[in-house]
Amino acid sequence: MEITEKVSAEPLSLRHGKIGLVFELYPQIDQSLYTLPIRFPREWRQMLYIETTTPYYTKEELQDVDENGKPKAQVLPFTGTPFVHPRDMWELVKSLREFMNGERDKVYISLVNNIDRDPMCEITSSPNGEKALVYLRIEGKTNSGTIKRGRIGFDSQELSSFLRYLTLHAQMEMTIIKERRVAIFRRWTEEFFSYDVAPMKGIITPQTRANVLKMLYEYLQGNRDLKPVDFGGKLIFKVDKTSGNLLIITTLRPPIELTLVEVKELYMFLS
Repeated sequence: MEITEKVSAEPLSLRHGKIGLVFELYPQIDQSLYTLPIRFPREWRQMLYIETTTPYYTKEELQDVDENGKPKAQVLPFTGTPFVHPRDMWELVKSLREFMNGERDKVYISLVNNIDRDPMCEITSSPNGEKALVYLRIEGKTNSGTIKRGRIGFDSQELSSFLRYLTLHAQMEMTIIKERRVAIFRRWTEEFFSYDVAPMKGIITPQTRANVLKMLYEYLQGNRDLKPVDFGGKLIFKVDKTSGNLLIITTLRPPIELTLVEVKELYMFLS
């Protein structure tokens, strides 16, 4: 398939609108960032396409009405594509998974354009008494300055579909920082993962991923007598015999020691 400058996944249709993923190439990048024996995905900018069926008015705007009982404020339904960094996307997916699994009581994720704060998108669990489990609220302005604002409410079925949609199509990134050491794991598609642990970087093959997942699962079950998982000599997952902690090891650098919480998150990320 020929790669164009912009691609998109089929939007997810919901009761209150549509949500989809759109990707475009960074203009300044015209070749692969990695030199590997197999084709590697190019760097894309990820956008969340959001379309709401009706405008959303604040409580104050609903109280200020004209003689016909309609709000005086001019608000349009929202249609737009805010950028979502892979790190933010992972935080969103992780939060929604934990919320759906009952591991957290609330969800709050803010997706904001840091340059002009337009649009501003918030994804939050609903207060008691609301009809939906989670709400997505987004606000921006048209080129003429008119406010466009919308809200999408997710029931349990829609939230499951949204989470599955993101899992299938979204690009995500998990970062582990320990003092001066950083381990970055990227999820390009549901089946395509990569790692960047200085001085090594590369892809995670399906077999290696399966081996790591098995190791992480056994570790989370309390087993510490585990064989190391080797990424072709570049990266090693190994349990320290003295401390019992899981280590990420590369050549010429001190190992990165993971906490139990980080092991659990990495297992979720690679699953």
